[in-house]
Amino acid sequence: MGLFGGSKKIYVSSSIYCLAGDVLDRPNYIKSSLFSAVMNPNGGYLGEAIVRNYLSGPGMLQRSFHRYAVDKDLAGLPTLSVRSASNIDPLAVKPFIPLAGTPTGLVTNMEKAQILDGDFAIWAEQYIWVNYPSLINTDWVSDYNDDTNEITIQFISGSVVVFTPVDYSKDDRYVAAWYNQSVPAEVQTTVTGTTTTNSSTPPVTTGFALQSSVVAGSPTTYPLTKTVTETKVYSNGDPTVVTTTYPVVNEDFSTIDNTYTKNEYLGGAGTTVETTTRLSTLYETIYKKTLTESVGVDVVVVNDLGGGETETVTTNTSGEYLAPAYTFRMDTLDTVQDKIINGTQIWIYKIGTGNATLDALAGSVTPVVTPEYFPFIPLRIKNKSLNNTIYSDAPTGSGLYTESVKAYKKASKGQKLQKLIDEVEDNPDIGDIDYCYIQWGTPVNVLDNSSRKYMYEWFRNLIAIQSTSISEMAGIKDAVAAYEAQKTALAEWKAGQTNSLSALFGLVKPTLPNLPTPKSTTVRLRSDHPQLGGFDNRFTWVSIQEETGFTGDAKAPGTVWWSFGENFTWSEISGTSGSILDNRELNEVFLYKQTGATTYSRLKIWGMVHENYIYGGKAVRTTLKAGMQDTSESVFLVPLHAPTVKSLGIKDFTQMSLSNTFLTFNSYEVVKKKWYQTFLGMLLIVIAIVIIAVLINPVAVANAVGVFGSAATVGAGLGLSGTAAIIAGAVTNAIAAIVIANVISAVSVEIFGEKWGSIIGAIVNFAVSFGMANGFQAFDMAKLITPQNILAMSNALANGYQGYAMSELYDLQKDREKAKEEYDLATRTLEQYWVQNGLVNNLSFDALTLTDSVKGNDGSSGSYSPESLDTFINRTLIMGDQVAEASLAPITNFAELQLTLPKG
Repeated sequence: MGLFGGSKKIYVSSSIYCLAGDVLDRPNYIKSSLFSAVMNPNGGYLGEAIVRNYLSGPGMLQRSFHRYAVDKDLAGLPTLSVRSASNIDPLAVKPFIPLAGTPTGLVTNMEKAQILDGDFAIWAEQYIWVNYPSLINTDWVSDYNDDTNEITIQFISGSVVVFTPVDYSKDDRYVAAWYNQSVPAEVQTTVTGTTTTNSSTPPVTTGFALQSSVVAGSPTTYPLTKTVTETKVYSNGDPTVVTTTYPVVNEDFSTIDNTYTKNEYLGGAGTTVETTTRLSTLYETIYKKTLTESVGVDVVVVNDLGGGETETVTTNTSGEYLAPAYTFRMDTLDTVQDKIINGTQIWIYKIGTGNATLDALAGSVTPVVTPEYFPFIPLRIKNKSLNNTIYSDAPTGSGLYTESVKAYKKASKGQKLQKLIDEVEDNPDIGDIDYCYIQWGTPVNVLDNSSRKYMYEWFRNLIAIQSTSISEMAGIKDAVAAYEAQKTALAEWKAGQTNSLSALFGLVKPTLPNLPTPKSTTVRLRSDHPQLGGFDNRFTWVSIQEETGFTGDAKAPGTVWWSFGENFTWSEISGTSGSILDNRELNEVFLYKQTGATTYSRLKIWGMVHENYIYGGKAVRTTLKAGMQDTSESVFLVPLHAPTVKSLGIKDFTQMSLSNTFLTFNSYEVVKKKWYQTFLGMLLIVIAIVIIAVLINPVAVANAVGVFGSAATVGAGLGLSGTAAIIAGAVTNAIAAIVIANVISAVSVEIFGEKWGSIIGAIVNFAVSFGMANGFQAFDMAKLITPQNILAMSNALANGYQGYAMSELYDLQKDREKAKEEYDLATRTLEQYWVQNGLVNNLSFDALTLTDSVKGNDGSSGSYSPESLDTFINRTLIMGDQVAEASLAPITNFAELQLTLPKG
């Protein structure tokens, strides 16, 4: 790809076109048959003609075509397989994920596990996690080359890596598990604190728990000299008596060693989502030492001397006493819990490669030997027309062209495939179409009731092969409810660890949430022909249930209609980081059928999805609900199934066969972003412009002032000289100007909106550019109002107004698109009402058949039979006398005509 290669992204798309034309122009077969029988004078009885028309009509022709396709084993005859997928509990996959060699003691934490088809993007993501984990959340794109079996990844920086994926095939199925591996508890080195000695203030023990208190050794006796002053005061006025003594008091005290501990939750650290617990240990030693000159304490006692006389004795004791002295130190020991090694990883197992447990998780695959579905006929394969010589009868060709021509002739009663190929190839955008097929089926949003009857039977027949029961959705909802409870508990626990007063503070971390994948059943239609590997259609659903016994007369008997049910949604998160991995949704859709005048039944369909795989495991994915809401015919095409066709009845299937033939256009596009649109490309352009400018006028460039000063000064500051300094300085200033301009524009738009932000940003950019070039102190009118600056300001305003106008046009375009969507939806709803209420004639009749004798007059043909030429002339030819009579009648019969009252 090289330096100037482009970053790539794969887009796939699909569209269909009905060969019967617009929905309102499609014929009603019973009306056409009645008209044909009435207009054919040789057709016999009316009932006989109608039966003959049905037995030789397009319905029987299509049934015959399927038998022909099976007998000839056409290349486009798809193989059918039915597979069931069980719940994929991530914990069931966990034992098979290998542990990294170091460090020891690692455990695996599951995030999610899924059964996947061969989408190469998973291998690209896996490669980045292993080799470039820091880039996983940046913009990157990947592409797959099925010729070389290589995946190319390009990062936003422009760097490109190419690798060969191990065991990758777009046609295989895989168990993919997202996980991380962590060390449950990693004890760090103890950090010894600073020792404080002989402190009169004790250490702070708030939040600590006393673990031990030990009296160290034998008591020590301290002789303490006291000063005791006794003062006696008498109430009768006798002289006060003061007595002072100096006794020595012995006091014993033993040293005490206390140990306190405290556990703290410190939260996560960095991007590895580990949590850290800190054990703080406080060692405290308390002992006594002798102090003097203590403040005395008075003790007052009043003695009763009798006769109303009292003696008040005040004893003041001071002197030496024992005061506590604290020596302490706090050590900390951190334990890192759930430290993740190497971040998220992806483990991929290929189904069917020897692990019986994992193979069983993927569910069973049941191939159907007898071809049951109608074939498809290719018109384009891998961007090559079927006309290409590789599909011809030449020695190097496959003969696919001739086979397809014969098949289409059989299916269309003699029409030429080459004419259809030519019409497809004449499309000016044909280069964007990689695959084009003729397919037989019906869109889920079809208006024709006969086609809806077929869909009802097709969906109902899927019940017999599905792997789930009617209670599956109840189990899914219970599992999601438990999962949501786990998510809530984990979030509350994390919040509680930041608050020591929380009831959750310090508690054990809850179990990481895991959610099993819902059970499902998949019907897969795929061509096994080596040149038709691009055809791969799959229908996956969770549950289909038929409910009967409803009473009501909502519709006419036999009417089939759709309605929407519940939308069940949830989010899957990474249990370690809490970030969302997937947003999931299951839709409930009802398909009703009026079975009698006052009874109806319905199908309850959960999670039905149609996938049209086009390229490298990439598919157009359409939910049943989205297909029903499509304003045009939906690409959710229910395929033609021979057993269901046979059970439908000739009347409804014949009507359905008039509009069940489609051209399906599949395409993929590797969209390349040109190298000069990337920031790297912009730098290259800036450098090229600067070099050219320096070569033309080095003095002017050297003296030009930019963001960081003149080019020559900036270059010299980078340690360069001469031309190299000028180039480096000019490039630095240019890049800085680009960054500043982009930042100003982005901030202006963010603050003021798209419209006014463009104008304000342009004005501010001009001001900044002026200030950088002339000095920000030079903002005076004399310097600003010059022809050059006025022109520059005008250009800035013009550019800003251009952004304003573009924003206005964008809003108008969005309004136009919204109006068109509303119009399309209203039109299609109106069309549906027209069809349901019989307001469309739906009569396929060519008036030229009345006079074209080439059409034939064979009453057994089943087509419209013209009247004979003589009958037509007798009915339509007017002779001269008849013209004269008609001209004179208003005169000769004037009175009669005037007196005759109008009829009706």
